Amino acid sequence: MLLEELIKEELLVQEAEAARLDRQPEIARRLEEVKRLVLLEALTRREAEQATVTNEEVEEYYNRFHEGFKEPERVRVRQIVTTALTEAEAIRATAIQGVDFAQLARERSIGAGKPEGGDVGWHVRAADKELASAVEGRALEEKTFFEQLEPVAFALEAGQISHPVRGPDGYYLIKLEEHQPARQKTLTELWDQLHDGLLF
Repeated sequence: MLLEELIKEELLVQEAEAARLDRQPEIARRLEEVKRLVLLEALTRREAEQATVTNEEVEEYYNRFHEGFKEPERVRVRQIVTTALTEAEAIRATAIQGVDFAQLARERSIGAGKPEGGDVGWHVRAADKELASAVEGRALEEKTFFEQLEPVAFALEAGQISHPVRGPDGYYLIKLEEHQPARQKTLTELWDQLHDGLLF
Protein backbone atom coordinates (compact mmCIF):
# COMPACT_ATOMS: atom_id res chain seq x y z
CA MET A 1 0.00 0.00 0.00
CA LEU A 2 2.87 2.34 0.85
CA LEU A 3 4.57 1.43 -2.44
CA GLU A 4 1.38 2.27 -4.34
CA GLU A 5 1.22 5.66 -2.64
CA LEU A 6 4.85 6.40 -3.53
CA ILE A 7 4.27 5.43 -7.18
CA LYS A 8 1.11 7.56 -7.31
CA GLU A 9 2.99 10.52 -5.81
CA GLU A 10 5.85 10.13 -8.32
CA LEU A 11 3.39 10.06 -11.24
CA LEU A 12 1.73 13.24 -9.98
CA VAL A 13 5.11 14.99 -9.71
CA GLN A 14 5.97 13.93 -13.28
CA GLU A 15 2.61 15.23 -14.47
CA ALA A 16 3.24 18.60 -12.73
CA GLU A 17 6.68 18.85 -14.36
CA ALA A 18 5.24 17.92 -17.80
CA ALA A 19 2.72 20.73 -17.35
CA ARG A 20 5.73 22.99 -16.54
CA LEU A 21 4.22 24.04 -13.23
CA ASP A 22 7.75 24.31 -11.78
CA ARG A 23 8.34 27.22 -14.17
CA GLN A 24 5.56 29.37 -12.74
CA PRO A 25 7.17 32.30 -10.85
CA GLU A 26 5.62 31.66 -7.41
CA ILE A 27 6.28 27.90 -7.51
CA ALA A 28 9.84 28.44 -8.81
CA ARG A 29 10.49 30.89 -5.96
CA ARG A 30 9.19 28.43 -3.34
CA LEU A 31 11.26 25.57 -4.80
CA GLU A 32 14.35 27.78 -4.63
CA GLU A 33 13.63 28.60 -0.94
CA VAL A 34 13.32 24.90 -0.09
CA LYS A 35 16.56 24.17 -1.95
CA ARG A 36 18.37 26.90 0.03
CA LEU A 37 17.07 25.56 3.36
CA VAL A 38 18.10 22.00 2.54
CA LEU A 39 21.59 23.15 1.49
CA LEU A 40 22.03 25.27 4.63
CA GLU A 41 20.94 22.38 6.83
CA ALA A 42 23.36 20.01 5.07
CA LEU A 43 26.25 22.48 5.43
CA THR A 44 25.51 23.06 9.13
CA ARG A 45 25.35 19.30 9.76
CA ARG A 46 28.65 18.73 7.90
CA GLU A 47 30.42 21.49 9.84
CA ALA A 48 29.08 20.18 13.14
CA GLU A 49 30.37 16.70 12.34
CA GLN A 50 33.81 18.10 11.49
CA ALA A 51 34.01 20.51 14.44
CA THR A 52 35.99 19.52 17.48
CA VAL A 53 36.31 20.97 20.94
CA THR A 54 39.31 20.04 23.03
CA ASN A 55 39.20 19.13 26.71
CA GLU A 56 41.33 22.21 27.39
CA GLU A 57 38.78 24.48 25.69
CA VAL A 58 35.97 23.07 27.84
CA GLU A 59 38.04 23.50 31.02
CA GLU A 60 39.07 27.03 30.04
CA TYR A 61 35.45 28.01 29.43
CA TYR A 62 34.37 26.55 32.79
CA ASN A 63 37.18 28.32 34.66
CA ARG A 64 36.45 31.60 32.91
CA PHE A 65 32.74 31.60 33.69
CA HIS A 66 32.59 29.42 36.83
CA GLU A 67 30.80 32.15 38.81
CA GLY A 68 27.81 31.68 36.53
CA PHE A 69 27.65 27.94 37.22
CA LYS A 70 26.44 28.11 40.79
CA GLU A 71 23.25 26.59 42.07
CA PRO A 72 21.78 29.28 44.28
CA GLU A 73 20.60 28.81 47.83
CA ARG A 74 16.99 27.66 47.81
CA VAL A 75 14.21 26.96 50.27
CA ARG A 76 10.98 24.96 50.15
CA VAL A 77 8.15 26.44 52.19
CA ARG A 78 4.52 26.02 53.11
CA GLN A 79 2.38 29.11 53.46
CA ILE A 80 -0.85 30.24 55.02
CA VAL A 81 -2.38 33.49 53.79
CA THR A 82 -5.12 35.30 55.72
CA THR A 83 -6.92 38.59 55.25
CA ALA A 84 -6.50 39.77 58.86
CA LEU A 85 -3.38 40.14 61.02
CA THR A 86 -5.19 38.88 64.13
CA GLU A 87 -6.23 35.71 62.30
CA ALA A 88 -2.64 35.11 61.11
CA GLU A 89 -1.32 35.56 64.66
CA ALA A 90 -3.92 33.14 66.05
CA ILE A 91 -3.07 30.50 63.40
CA ARG A 92 0.65 30.90 64.14
CA ALA A 93 0.05 30.38 67.87
CA THR A 94 -1.99 27.24 67.10
CA ALA A 95 0.75 25.88 64.82
CA ILE A 96 3.47 26.56 67.38
CA GLN A 97 1.44 24.60 69.94
CA GLY A 98 1.76 21.57 67.66
CA VAL A 99 -1.23 21.60 65.32
CA ASP A 100 -0.16 20.44 61.84
CA PHE A 101 0.72 23.45 59.66
CA ALA A 102 -0.34 21.65 56.48
CA GLN A 103 -3.76 20.90 57.92
CA LEU A 104 -4.16 24.51 59.06
CA ALA A 105 -3.25 25.66 55.54
CA ARG A 106 -5.89 23.41 53.99
CA GLU A 107 -8.53 24.67 56.44
CA ARG A 108 -7.68 28.36 56.85
CA SER A 109 -5.48 29.68 54.03
CA ILE A 110 -6.74 31.77 51.13
CA GLY A 111 -3.41 31.52 49.31
CA ALA A 112 -1.72 29.37 46.70
CA GLY A 113 -0.99 25.76 47.58
CA LYS A 114 -4.02 25.45 49.87
CA PRO A 115 -5.02 21.96 48.56
CA GLU A 116 -1.40 20.80 49.02
CA GLY A 117 -1.30 21.93 52.64
CA GLY A 118 0.23 25.28 51.74
CA ASP A 119 3.21 23.72 49.91
CA VAL A 120 4.31 26.34 47.38
CA GLY A 121 7.53 24.62 46.36
CA TRP A 122 11.10 25.77 46.01
CA HIS A 123 12.09 29.43 46.00
CA VAL A 124 15.33 31.28 45.27
CA ARG A 125 16.34 34.86 45.87
CA ALA A 126 15.19 37.24 43.12
CA ALA A 127 18.77 38.41 42.53
CA ASP A 128 19.95 34.81 41.98
CA LYS A 129 17.18 34.19 39.47
CA GLU A 130 18.14 37.34 37.54
CA LEU A 131 21.83 36.38 37.62
CA ALA A 132 21.15 32.89 36.23
CA SER A 133 19.14 34.42 33.42
CA ALA A 134 21.82 37.01 32.61
CA VAL A 135 24.92 34.79 32.91
CA GLU A 136 23.72 31.35 31.86
CA GLY A 137 20.85 32.46 29.66
CA ARG A 138 18.49 30.09 31.45
CA ALA A 139 15.49 30.69 33.64
CA LEU A 140 15.50 28.94 36.99
CA GLU A 141 12.41 26.85 37.62
CA GLU A 142 12.15 27.96 41.23
CA LYS A 143 9.85 30.81 42.22
CA THR A 144 10.74 33.99 44.09
CA PHE A 145 9.09 35.64 47.09
CA PHE A 146 7.71 39.13 47.17
CA GLU A 147 10.27 41.63 48.46
CA GLN A 148 9.26 41.73 52.16
CA LEU A 149 8.98 37.95 52.50
CA GLU A 150 12.33 36.98 50.94
CA PRO A 151 14.61 37.93 53.87
CA VAL A 152 12.20 36.32 56.33
CA ALA A 153 12.10 33.04 54.42
CA PHE A 154 15.87 32.76 54.06
CA ALA A 155 16.42 33.53 57.77
CA LEU A 156 14.21 30.65 58.99
CA GLU A 157 15.52 27.30 60.14
CA ALA A 158 13.89 24.01 59.12
CA GLY A 159 10.54 23.58 60.87
CA GLN A 160 10.41 27.20 62.01
CA ILE A 161 7.29 29.32 61.38
CA SER A 162 7.58 33.00 60.54
CA HIS A 163 5.68 35.87 62.09
CA PRO A 164 2.96 37.29 59.81
CA VAL A 165 4.27 39.36 56.90
CA ARG A 166 2.00 41.73 55.00
CA GLY A 167 1.94 40.91 51.30
CA PRO A 168 -0.06 41.30 48.12
CA ASP A 169 -2.96 39.05 49.18
CA GLY A 170 -3.02 39.61 52.94
CA TYR A 171 -0.87 38.31 55.78
CA TYR A 172 1.58 35.49 55.09
CA LEU A 173 2.84 32.86 57.49
CA ILE A 174 5.50 30.54 56.14
CA LYS A 175 7.03 27.37 57.51
CA LEU A 176 10.45 26.32 56.24
CA GLU A 177 10.34 22.70 55.10
CA GLU A 178 13.77 22.34 53.50
CA HIS A 179 16.86 24.45 52.92
CA GLN A 180 19.59 23.80 50.35
CA PRO A 181 22.68 26.00 50.54
CA ALA A 182 24.27 27.44 47.41
CA ARG A 183 26.80 25.19 45.72
CA GLN A 184 29.20 25.34 42.81
CA LYS A 185 28.34 22.98 39.93
CA THR A 186 31.36 20.88 39.05
CA LEU A 187 33.05 20.67 35.68
CA THR A 188 32.11 16.98 35.55
CA GLU A 189 28.41 17.80 35.98
CA LEU A 190 28.53 20.41 33.24
CA TRP A 191 30.95 18.70 30.85
CA ASP A 192 28.46 17.53 28.19
CA GLN A 193 26.47 20.78 28.30
CA LEU A 194 29.61 22.92 27.90
CA HIS A 195 31.14 20.69 25.24
CA ASP A 196 27.97 20.75 23.12
CA GLY A 197 27.54 24.48 23.66
CA LEU A 198 31.05 25.18 22.40
CA LEU A 199 30.46 22.98 19.35
CA PHE A 200 27.52 25.03 18.22
